Amino acid sequence: MQMPQSLSVGLTALTLGWKRILQQEGIEFRQCDFCKKISPSDFAVVIANSRLNEKQAQNAIEFMQKGGAILAAYDFFSQIDDSIKFKEKKIRFIEPKGVFFNGAGLLWLNQSAAIFEGQKQPLPLLKKIGNGFMIALPFDPESATMNEAFERKGFFAGKAVIAEFAPAASKTNSRIIASNCIKRLFELRGFPFLHLWYYPKQFKSVFSFHVDVDDFSKEVLPAIKLFKELGFQPTWFLNMQAAEKAESSEIISELKRQPFIGQHAFEHIFFADSGESYGNVMKGHLEMEKLGFNPNCFSAPNGVWSQGIARAVQALGYDFAVAFSLDSDNLPFNPIVEGKEAGFLFLPTHPICIGLLKMYDFNEREMIDYFNMIIERNASAALPLLLYGHPFEKIGSKPDVIKSIFSAVRARKDIWVATHQQFLQWWEKRQVVSFKAILEGNKVKIICNTVPDASIRVVFDGRQSFLTLKNQEAGVTEFEKGKPVFSGTIKDTMPKPSFFGKKHLAKKAGAWVIKNIFRKKI
Repeated sequence: MQMPQSLSVGLTALTLGWKRILQQEGIEFRQCDFCKKISPSDFAVVIANSRLNEKQAQNAIEFMQKGGAILAAYDFFSQIDDSIKFKEKKIRFIEPKGVFFNGAGLLWLNQSAAIFEGQKQPLPLLKKIGNGFMIALPFDPESATMNEAFERKGFFAGKAVIAEFAPAASKTNSRIIASNCIKRLFELRGFPFLHLWYYPKQFKSVFSFHVDVDDFSKEVLPAIKLFKELGFQPTWFLNMQAAEKAESSEIISELKRQPFIGQHAFEHIFFADSGESYGNVMKGHLEMEKLGFNPNCFSAPNGVWSQGIARAVQALGYDFAVAFSLDSDNLPFNPIVEGKEAGFLFLPTHPICIGLLKMYDFNEREMIDYFNMIIERNASAALPLLLYGHPFEKIGSKPDVIKSIFSAVRARKDIWVATHQQFLQWWEKRQVVSFKAILEGNKVKIICNTVPDASIRVVFDGRQSFLTLKNQEAGVTEFEKGKPVFSGTIKDTMPKPSFFGKKHLAKKAGAWVIKNIFRKKI
């Protein structure tokens, strides 16, 4: 009689980075201990993310030889297979190439990586070991996921490559590549790959919008009116130093009527010093309370994250934070605060807004085309679409662009239009879901706790289908009738950004002349 096959993924160490990747993906996992012999029926795939002693390494080899599959970074396999040759070097980024990059773009690393023998660039290496399989990753997803460094990068925008802060290592693409490798190993073993879907009701993506109020000008009022007309309630993040110079008391009064209010620090500046950064957030909260606001979320000034901000958001008991230097266009996660997972969620925001596009001389039609491109790209790759903007000379002066964005996402039936708070509530429910999948003959048995509107995505033989999240049995042959999975890479970032637009530079130069020459003469 054939042994039941667990469809779980094993981790040799429950490290923060790999746990985050698997939790974002909704993959069932548990720890795998190679101190003892492991049967291939115990795990569909094992991720070897820790150093193994001689006995553990031998058990890992036997696991693969008997039909098991292991995924690990390149340095792991150097312990167990001296036929795997590679050159190690510091790599800035890896160009997307091949099936392991499906749904991914440029993989920024800024870390050591391996170029395997016979390859021209760092790419995953697939090898058969006895009756089993291994994939050696040319980089360490743990290191990439936990890296909080940031730098300016170029974001593809058609007409130009827009410069903005971004993670030094691509967390989104690291997650996607790791997931693709796991799926491939399931496929090689002839197993369906199951994971908890990212969004409710099988939506392809989620759309939301927030407003950073950096300037309390009267343009805040038409922005509030615009979102009211659109029937959407964005989160308004208030910079409190700017609030001291509000052009009208009506602005404060109208903002108080908005249901979702967060803070945008006191000074709109990035502090390299962790203590100053912490103090800036705490002061912002205090000043908001003085004005009668009760914020429960935070938007990082200039989109730049730091451990000082993380400590303050944790100390204040906020529900979530948004930024893009830590991560962008990715699924939510609990960030790290002093070496541990925080109690709040981080929502990675798309970094390009109307204000940035104006700096590259985009007209309204070109702005609309850009956002239409991003909507299509993120929905195709199942990525969230969390946009933002500013009232002053942006949202207020470009209402047609905002209207076009909302019209485009609402015209699609596969994008969930939600407030940040609705998305937060969904993700928190998703985080407590647990399910167990066992392959018995040609049937998959699922045991789980249920959450309304949640579903399990099944990938099998290049096709995907969905199952309602409930205790059930499903025939493997049913999965062959699914729809083809997304294939191909995406355009996200580029090695070099473009220069600012000529009109923007001319305007800046004119303003400098007026300020520094004519006014001084007067």
